[in-house]
Amino acid sequence: MNIVQVVILLAWMERNHAKFNDQAKRTVDYLLANRAALGYAANTPAGEWLDKVFLPAYIAYNARYDTWKNPATRTSPDMRMLENTEKDFMVLYRQLHATLKAATYVDDNALMQMGFPTRARASLHQ
Repeated sequence: MNIVQVVILLAWMERNHAKFNDQAKRTVDYLLANRAALGYAANTPAGEWLDKVFLPAYIAYNARYDTWKNPATRTSPDMRMLENTEKDFMVLYRQLHATLKAATYVDDNALMQMGFPTRARASLHQ
């Protein structure tokens, strides 16, 4: 895979902080409401990953975003901390997308509802 393909594959992820936060919230809300159907039931390894790794990272990222978006509390260090927290969370976010996209029982509608590209759209960029 060359650099152009990598850039295109990642283009579905919002780069604007507010838009990415909205996209991540949409993903988490849908995932939690449908976790068993998506393979993330609490008593499974995937569910444990969701509860112990992904959700704590999302909560940390979202808290940092809330601090950043408040003009009264926003500082230059807050911006750097948000960017670092966001980068760390994006690694897990991409991992979640790859896992859901590979699962045969997760349909394109579910991917779309979570803010991810459908398989057909993703394959156009490969």
